[in-house]
Amino acid sequence: PILITCGAKDTVWPSEMTRRIEESLKQAGRHPEVHMFPEEDHIFTIKAEQERKQIADEFFHRVLD
Repeated sequence: PILITCGAKDTVWPSEMTRRIEESLKQAGRHPEVHMFPEEDHIFTIKAEQERKQIADEFFHRVLD
């Protein structure tokens, strides 16, 4: 299982690169779970970071239980 989270307005790692990785993984038969935060840069706001942590927590509980 693969989880990717990123900001759509990231000035360090362009969101297009994340989409390329997602497509490459899909072409390789993988099923990444991608969450792109539309208004976030490389460092998330507190609210978005809390949401990202919740997403990660739920992901790990789902795949590790």
